[in-house]
Amino acid sequence: PIPCVPWQSQTSGQYQRRVHGDKNELSELSDFPVMGSLETLWINNNKFSDLMALLHKVNELFPNLIYLSLLRNPICPQLYFEAGHEEQYRRYRSSVITRLPGLMFLDAIQISDVERAHAARAGEFLTSVARVAEKEYNKVEDDPQEDLDALKHQHVET
Repeated sequence: PIPCVPWQSQTSGQYQRRVHGDKNELSELSDFPVMGSLETLWINNNKFSDLMALLHKVNELFPNLIYLSLLRNPICPQLYFEAGHEEQYRRYRSSVITRLPGLMFLDAIQISDVERAHAARAGEFLTSVARVAEKEYNKVEDDPQEDLDALKHQHVET
């Protein structure tokens, strides 16, 4: 487990409701147990680079999550920290809301009914912004064929 994140297994009779895992250089959640009682997960300032894989794992490990914060990870467009990422951030939010319908807050912003409705209509069809955000984070140049291949692969998985 992550040394600075105190958690107790549900089997021990103790239930963890919040985990603060900021600044741990995490790139996956493989060391976390299933935590059915977890409601709040802060994993800001880490190295998560695959949004869909992370959301799948979050769904699997934390079925009752209502607050998730992923700021300053390669998968999260830098809305708060750099100008010009508003549309990418909206698409990112829709992708997360679609895959984690029980969330009430994402990145310290309450999920509105309008956002939820938009995500229900378009969320599954939005291309993942994770690759775009990661490219910008790492300053990697776009490859149109690679983006097309990723989109085809994503469509097959959903």
